[in-house]
Amino acid sequence: MKPGPVKMWFITWVWNHTPTCKEVTRLASQRLDGPLPLSTRLRVWLHTTICAWCKRYLEQVKLVRDAAPGYADKVEQASEKSLSADAKARMKRAMREKDAE
Repeated sequence: MKPGPVKMWFITWVWNHTPTCKEVTRLASQRLDGPLPLSTRLRVWLHTTICAWCKRYLEQVKLVRDAAPGYADKVEQASEKSLSADAKARMKRAMREKDAE
């Protein structure tokens, strides 16, 4: 179903007055370092009213940001573990066989 003229006008206006998708992804990273100015936050929010992809991306960034602090101590535990020499040899052999194909 084709959107009506008012909806098209709104979408066009928002598209022309908000950051591009590329800028939104950059701003999402900046937001991790500290709060963005209110005007920028509003423009990003307005962009997400018409762009489902950016909205989804911002939700994923928020999910990672919220989940990351719980894994900080687990990183040290994971880095202590290593593959056995046998496992490393099997991986090298498999990669050589893959390269030979």
